[in-house]
Amino acid sequence: MITSAAFKLGVMAYSLLTSAAFADDSPASAKSQAPVAVVNGQSISEAELAAAAAPQLRQLFSQEYQVKKEVLEDLVNQRSLKPRRVGRVFPLTNC
Repeated sequence: MITSAAFKLGVMAYSLLTSAAFADDSPASAKSQAPVAVVNGQSISEAELAAAAAPQLRQLFSQEYQVKKEVLEDLVNQRSLKPRRVGRVFPLTNC
């Protein structure tokens, strides 16, 4: 069972992960045209590599997100279900 707080946290985590995973801090034209390999005199650009790898990377990202989401739900549930001590605990003594 997932609490509303855990759900909100999951949504925020997903938003942060997706924006970080697909963020591009460098100029698009410089990075996308930079060759990552040259085969028989023909360059393979970063853009070409990214386009070819995108489906597999999306699948991996989705799997990573799912694992993190499940673990986060477990951690939230463990901590929210821990019994809390109420009041002060007195040791038992022989009367």
